Amino acid sequence: MPQNIRLLKTIVIVLGILLVVGFVLVISTIIIRLGNLGDEESAEAQKMLAISTPSAFDVPLTAGESIQNFTLDGNRMALHVEGPQGGRMLIVDLDSGAVRQTIAITAAPE
Repeated sequence: MPQNIRLLKTIVIVLGILLVVGFVLVISTIIIRLGNLGDEESAEAQKMLAISTPSAFDVPLTAGESIQNFTLDGNRMALHVEGPQGGRMLIVDLDSGAVRQTIAITAAPE
């Protein structure tokens, strides 16, 4: 077999191996990045939970009132409270546990 054909055959084999290795590298990188997608979201959730909150605080409710729903936003919590006198929203500061605002919920006039 002539020298040129042997050299050409070697180059084709080496390039084929590089092509397969590159393809495997690209596919494995995609799989690893897809696997780590949830880790970034978990880290963000851990940061949100790391807010320095008091271990316990009292929410002033009158007799017959109950908490219907709540929402967290940063270091604030909004509580939807319903009772015999109607509904209200309490905005609680999670850093201090203090009620920062009370909003009465009334029926719209007809």
